Amino acid sequence: MVIRLNKIRLFKNYFNYNIINKITLSALFILFLYLFGEFIDFLKNFAGYKDVSVYDYMIFLFNQYIFLVFFLDLFFLAIIKNFISKNSFSKYLILKFSNRKQLFINNIVAIAITSFLYVLIAVLIVIIQGGFNLRVSNNWTTVSSLSAKITQTEVSGYFKAVSPLVACLLNYLLTSLYILFIGIVFYVSSLYFRKTIIPFVISIGFIVIGVTAYTGSVQSAVKFSLCENAMIYSQVWASTNFLYQIGFKLIFWLITISALIALGLYRVKRVDFKFEGEK
Repeated sequence: MVIRLNKIRLFKNYFNYNIINKITLSALFILFLYLFGEFIDFLKNFAGYKDVSVYDYMIFLFNQYIFLVFFLDLFFLAIIKNFISKNSFSKYLILKFSNRKQLFINNIVAIAITSFLYVLIAVLIVIIQGGFNLRVSNNWTTVSSLSAKITQTEVSGYFKAVSPLVACLLNYLLTSLYILFIGIVFYVSSLYFRKTIIPFVISIGFIVIGVTAYTGSVQSAVKFSLCENAMIYSQVWASTNFLYQIGFKLIFWLITISALIALGLYRVKRVDFKFEGEK
């Protein structure tokens, strides 16, 4: 029991060391400013819609690939950059854990917690903004911001399979899994390449490929793009059962994230860690 408590305390210290810093606070502050600007723009565009709810705003915002690609994921990479740092604290952790596999799992868990908390903070900002200006009714409206801005029609029948609250929760889950995927790509890449810049380049490469596939005209490529599977709304799934769409996307993330973790486990058993100050 004492050993387990010590490891939990060690994990907490490790998490705080890597996450609670000026870079994280700066990234969150910039994110807040961006969301504030988006909300002002949203209110201007939909000033005539009296029945618009905070759920409409969240779904509208989290189903824009520009928001996902140019803000959420890039800021997240800046926040978790310390996880690939080969500093003395990382060396201390290797000595404290019984093997490198435990350290790898520790990092994956920390990145997972960070990704879900990070997206949750964005959601809370949206809720606070919308709570004072928009309706909070858990019912789909005849004309919502989603229909007016994205579909140009009434909310599709498949979308009404769940309530707005459930739709937002599912959207939060999918977005968090996308951010987690990018974070694991970043971390696993650092196990294969010693230079810090390369994991950034590889992660951004995945992001660019995802955007290219999503904005392309090949539907099969769109369905397997990262952006597509981070969103709850989809043109390519419009005629498909809503729950089937969600199931497909969850399986997509399960397979891709598991594959990355497997690559990381394979590498961590063979990698020779070098730290700052070592040749």
